[in-house]
Amino acid sequence: MGATRPDRWRPPVRSTGGWFLLAGALLGLSLYTYQAARLLPLLVVVAFALRAIERRRWTRADTIGALLVAAAALVVYLPLGIYAAQHPGALSVRIQQATVVQPGLPLAQQIGELARQATTALLTYSLRGDTDPQFTIPGRPSLNPFLSLGFVAGILAAAWRFRRSPYLFLLAWLLLLTAPAMVADQAATAKRYLGAFPAVMMLVSVGLLLPFEWLERRPTTDRRPTTDEDAHAKALRGQGAKEEKKSLSFLPLRLGIFAPWRESSFLSAVVRRLWPVVLLTGLAYTTAATNRDYFVVWAADPDLPAHFQADYRAIGEYIGGLDRQQPVWLSPFPADHPVIQLHAGLRPDLRGYNGRFCLPTTDPTGERGAVYVIVPGLQDSSLALLQAMYPTGETVEGPLRPGSDRPYFRAFQAPAGAQPAVGPDIALPATWQDGIELLGYTKEGTAAPGETLTVTLFYRATAAPSANYTAFVHLLGPARADGSPLWAQADSEPCGGGLPTGKWRPGDVVRDTVTLTIPADAAGEYQLVTGFYTWPDLVRLPLDGDGSDAIELTQLTIP
Repeated sequence: MGATRPDRWRPPVRSTGGWFLLAGALLGLSLYTYQAARLLPLLVVVAFALRAIERRRWTRADTIGALLVAAAALVVYLPLGIYAAQHPGALSVRIQQATVVQPGLPLAQQIGELARQATTALLTYSLRGDTDPQFTIPGRPSLNPFLSLGFVAGILAAAWRFRRSPYLFLLAWLLLLTAPAMVADQAATAKRYLGAFPAVMMLVSVGLLLPFEWLERRPTTDRRPTTDEDAHAKALRGQGAKEEKKSLSFLPLRLGIFAPWRESSFLSAVVRRLWPVVLLTGLAYTTAATNRDYFVVWAADPDLPAHFQADYRAIGEYIGGLDRQQPVWLSPFPADHPVIQLHAGLRPDLRGYNGRFCLPTTDPTGERGAVYVIVPGLQDSSLALLQAMYPTGETVEGPLRPGSDRPYFRAFQAPAGAQPAVGPDIALPATWQDGIELLGYTKEGTAAPGETLTVTLFYRATAAPSANYTAFVHLLGPARADGSPLWAQADSEPCGGGLPTGKWRPGDVVRDTVTLTIPADAAGEYQLVTGFYTWPDLVRLPLDGDGSDAIELTQLTIP
């Protein structure tokens, strides 16, 4: 039984340089995984420090071991370190996004948020689990009641034995690797404290093995020693009593609470026979419950494929099978999504847009035509527009979602050399500087108070714009009470931000739709104007020719 105690753990062989180098290499590899792994070097430092404090000295062997671990870790980490040096902030941007500690917030607010997140993270182990269905059954704690009992007992035992470095190391490991969840939003997300789980399970083991330790320490009173044993007992009687007293390190044992029971042969026999049954029953329950929860309950979740991004994979696989020379557009998912790019074979030429707001085309489509991969739903109207613009095009249905008649995607193949059959209702050619040309517009809706106007603008890129401009459509009229002539506006990057001007290429034709709501108190003559400006300095992009910075689309009379 003593071999199971952390303070008696020993490596299978003597700690030679090879083991330290292996540990360092694994430490370096861990830094390529999740962001929380960056705390592991600190945990290694804690391990070396605790051993030195326990021995009350730092030895030459400690120095050599620490240097070997550090050297191996640095060699393995070197490629990632070079990348981090060449791309400042690349390894910290996600941490900055997730942390609840934000500069500028009041200190009391930050402390309160940290306390709330820390509480949530600690409760996740045994009381209230991760709510993200991608990782577990929403709300299911990481530990069931049986393992939670062992976890609490293990923490109490380790806290009482904190003077022994293995126990203090387990507590430090638990706190240090739970810290990422404590300082991040969505603290219950299981992956954020994944690094603490080895320590958690070792503490569970410590707690569940406490009854065996109690039996091991119990003085033997139910039999008389043999002659040899009697002599040996006499020789060690004084020392044995001292060691027995010293071994009672767990608080209830040291206080003598269980002393009468420890002398009871009947009680020890009951515990010796009963606890293995309890332990095996608890482990069997854990196995059965985990198997049921993950392979039956969780697996039956109809949205599980979506949680694991099966749609992204299906889209990527389809795109990966297309001609790599053929232009491909994707709506509304981001074209640079890692899952899509992985299965598409890394296509940097894949371009994205948001079919809810816009439709990009070329005029004509080119020698190889073009393919549009569209996720149905999400208010995407681009498939119907494409079918109207290219009547001879073909629509391809993607694989169906499990338990649904809706496919993961629909693909439209625009014919080679085709010209769009649908264009602006009103031609209004104009050209801004930096390669943006207006072809015309289409207006829908009624110009009346409280009504909505839908304006569709048709742009062509004559060159690659050098910046992401904000497009505006403004309704201007008589001066209001504040002196401003602005009555309604729609300001955003084209395509609702899904296809910013900085990603336009020469020859692109972008059909962009915006809506305005006419104020209830509007009446009289108004002008509808459009243009571009840079954000946040609000500098308008000039038009070629007369130097103005806005185009009047139409005049409106609002009754």
